[in-house]
Amino acid sequence: MAIISLVLSVIATLISVAAFVRNAWKDHLHDVRYQADSVSTWISGGANSKVKDDWGRSMNEVMLCNLSNQPVYDVILTSGIQQAGEQFIVHEGPFDGDGQWVRTSVVGVLPPGTFRSHIVPPDGGMCKRFQSVIAFRDVRGVSWVRGANGDLHNLGKNQDIYNAMNCPLPAPNVVPIERVD
Repeated sequence: MAIISLVLSVIATLISVAAFVRNAWKDHLHDVRYQADSVSTWISGGANSKVKDDWGRSMNEVMLCNLSNQPVYDVILTSGIQQAGEQFIVHEGPFDGDGQWVRTSVVGVLPPGTFRSHIVPPDGGMCKRFQSVIAFRDVRGVSWVRGANGDLHNLGKNQDIYNAMNCPLPAPNVVPIERVD
């Protein structure tokens, strides 16, 4: 009988240790992703915006949201298109001085709250959906990209976001943000 009690005690201890390790791992993942999970962007207005670029073209209104209690840094917005039923395509290619549209816009620091900005829209077309992608660095120094479909990708610590998003330095297009909340 003592052996059965001993075996049951060992099994109960192993289950307790496994539950503790599992909860500790979940807490760690929550801590690592907390701020990144709180940052998002979406295009809220079409190309009929009253805001124009230097060549008189309408810019898309884009919303940026940081629900954490600390700012995120090195914020980059990228506009792109998604054909019906196909994968999202990130537009690349900095301004070349010949009227090519800038596809990547640098915001810099995004404080806590909800903000509005404007980005140059991708080339139009039929059956296309305009999307935005946001890349940023959290207060822990980890770089993240939130894709057009909402997926969050960890680029790692001390990753150069500008290179990862094909954004040349100095940035060709720095956009201001305006608080809306």
